Amino acid sequence: MSSFKEKKDLFMKMKEGLSLRIINRIIFFLIFMGFGVFLFGVNSLSVKGFELGEINKKINDLSAENADLELKIMKLQAYSKIDEKVKRLGLVKVNKIDYIAPSMGVAKR
Repeated sequence: MSSFKEKKDLFMKMKEGLSLRIINRIIFFLIFMGFGVFLFGVNSLSVKGFELGEINKKINDLSAENADLELKIMKLQAYSKIDEKVKRLGLVKVNKIDYIAPSMGVAKR
């Protein structure tokens, strides 16, 4: 029969093996969970990067469209203002333009 000391040594070895096995499983689980969190973070960042790129593209497109529309507004406003002033002042269309040539008798100080 085995002695008490042999049984105690066997129990201690089993206990050490069991505790090491539990510690190894806990470490494996933590590594696995850390890897999962890492993959989730990388995926989230890449998706946000694509969304940011799409938003920047929309901003650039809308800025270009805004510039075109502002140019059209300026053109339309300029013509409409001139036309309104012509009608308000009662001006008529000019057929021939006569220019005045400066003479030598310009006043000097």
